[in-house]
Amino acid sequence: MLCFPNAKRKLALSKCFTTLQRRVNGDEKKENFVSVFPEVLDTLTNSALYSNVPKFSNHFAEVMEFNVLKEKRFRPSIILDTYTTLEASENLTEENLHLAKILAWCVELLHTSIIINDDLMDSSQTRANEITWYRKKEVGLNAVNDATLVLEGAFILLKKYFSNRKAYLPLSDLFRYINMMAAVGQSLDWKSNINGDAIFAPFTMDKYKTTIRYKGSIPFVEGPFRAALILSGNGSESTLREVRDVVMKLGEAFQIDNDVLDIFENGNVRKQIGNDISEGKCTWLAVQVLQNGNEEQRRIFKNNYGRIGDEFEEKIVAVYRQMHLFERYLAYRDETLAYINERTRKMTPSLRNASISLVENIFPL
Repeated sequence: MLCFPNAKRKLALSKCFTTLQRRVNGDEKKENFVSVFPEVLDTLTNSALYSNVPKFSNHFAEVMEFNVLKEKRFRPSIILDTYTTLEASENLTEENLHLAKILAWCVELLHTSIIINDDLMDSSQTRANEITWYRKKEVGLNAVNDATLVLEGAFILLKKYFSNRKAYLPLSDLFRYINMMAAVGQSLDWKSNINGDAIFAPFTMDKYKTTIRYKGSIPFVEGPFRAALILSGNGSESTLREVRDVVMKLGEAFQIDNDVLDIFENGNVRKQIGNDISEGKCTWLAVQVLQNGNEEQRRIFKNNYGRIGDEFEEKIVAVYRQMHLFERYLAYRDETLAYINERTRKMTPSLRNASISLVENIFPL
């Protein structure tokens, strides 16, 4: 039994595809990636697992269409660039390149699942200038179930496209690992903000770096990079040891970059800043204030951070600017790039090129 009639299916797929095209740049590489989405959605909504629940496919399609590709730092190219850099040229066939795109979609579904849960736990109001999924009238706490459905969708795709390949079990294990590490990171993050009140004791650089490694670095940088290593046949322990320090450093930089871009754009305060201040998030900027600010700056920070209202946000941003935190971030970025340049000199040419590609994805400017 089809989940919904062909005409309706084509309309739904067309709607999703058109929406997704609007959400990414016109870059040809990204367009090629997005062009696979109708196949992904069709595979999931046609799964035999749901054949007796025809209305479910419509709901699943809505979950996918609303949520995927909404992360502002969307980077399928981490997988695609790494794979094409490391794979032997004779193996870069149309079939294998298509599988790389499917794998990138599997990672996107995993990310979407993490993000849906994160928004719910943080009571986030918006994402990508739209209300968050759980805030839709007909969704609410069912978002927890929807996050599970999206996650399992990734495993359905893995089984269909990779079960006859050596990469299947390592990829499945990696996905379970990524999801578990993200859950650990979410737990650590939660303990710094309980019942909407910022708890400042965990706002130390050591605790911050531990949290972002689990919550940000592993799911969004290290995980996708390792997936590409596995797909290209380079997932051995020796290869991982060779690149681990660089990838971990870039994963850290990714999250710090994300924290800074929540407030600043090209050194100026955004016209509409993100939710980190109002949600009382333990961010790189917040830790810098508590670690390096003077007594008055720390007092202002503690009295206003984690409170909802423009007047509170303005006081926090004023402290950030007084402390020249954007300039400190630029210095950190330069130090990171210098470190990575030194480390990659000792790598094999292919891994060095893959690492450089990863740098370009993390720091696109």
